[in-house]
Amino acid sequence: MQAIKSIRNKFYQALHLGDYLNSLRFLQKRYDWIHKKFPYTWLDDKYFLEFYFYKTLGYRLNLKKPQTFNEKLQWMKLYDRSPLYTQLSDKFLVRDYVIEKIGPEYLNPLLGVYQTTDQIEWTKLPARYVVKPNHGAGWVIIRDGRDKSINNSDMVIKLNEWLQTNFYERFREWQYKDIKPRILIEDYIEGENEFGLLDYKFFCFRGIPILVQVNIDRFSDFSLLFMDMDWKETPMSLQHYPKSHKIIPKPPMFEDMCHIASKLADNFRFCRVDLYNIGKRVVFGELTFTPNAGFEKITPVYYDLYLGELLQID
Repeated sequence: MQAIKSIRNKFYQALHLGDYLNSLRFLQKRYDWIHKKFPYTWLDDKYFLEFYFYKTLGYRLNLKKPQTFNEKLQWMKLYDRSPLYTQLSDKFLVRDYVIEKIGPEYLNPLLGVYQTTDQIEWTKLPARYVVKPNHGAGWVIIRDGRDKSINNSDMVIKLNEWLQTNFYERFREWQYKDIKPRILIEDYIEGENEFGLLDYKFFCFRGIPILVQVNIDRFSDFSLLFMDMDWKETPMSLQHYPKSHKIIPKPPMFEDMCHIASKLADNFRFCRVDLYNIGKRVVFGELTFTPNAGFEKITPVYYDLYLGELLQID
């Protein structure tokens, strides 16, 4: 509780005294200068994170003694740079890891892997499929056969834009920096109920699932919930994402999903494991090491501190 008050006091004190804007200008000027001299280096990353963290979350980033979950995710970006994270953030190469850890039956079938859009034979694809690059997050195109507003030319333009973008440069999630861009086309996964395809994101600390973020109606009327491991709704939410008022039933394969998440995350201080539950089948989604790049305000604030306590750093 004392830590929560400390963070709140620092934030409001800065606002009341006008120090916030002055500090923000200083941090931005320092970052701009470093970026011109040493663009996209470790030092540039550090000063960008300090500037952008203050800008988005309203309090100074403490890398020496980080407390909150968001602070520790920034620490991970700078000080926990295992090459394995790059492999597992690659949506193509991570498939080998999944096969090794839990088996191929949990993977969504691939329809094709391409280096360029020119290689894709669009006319040979089924009516429904999913297109996404392997080197970023949140980049996905759903072709369900009903949306006539999406055409191949529009997809090619978007995919070429993604292929030419280094996702790391946005928020310095360094694990994406050296991924070789590819285009993946996967089977379309059908949702089974009125909630559409539910995306279950397991927050795992040292291989132990603690919370599940449930994404609902991602591509229509998006909302989310955070559930505990007894499938009880928690008060946790994210500032820029609507909290759902729907009652989501416990997935039938929940215990299996917990076991799978634990196995996939057991090598890491923190890893978010994304899974789907289709009937009696669990389908792997992806692994994420820095959710929302560590820049999404968590409410109530004690959850930011609670998750921060769970994320143990050296």
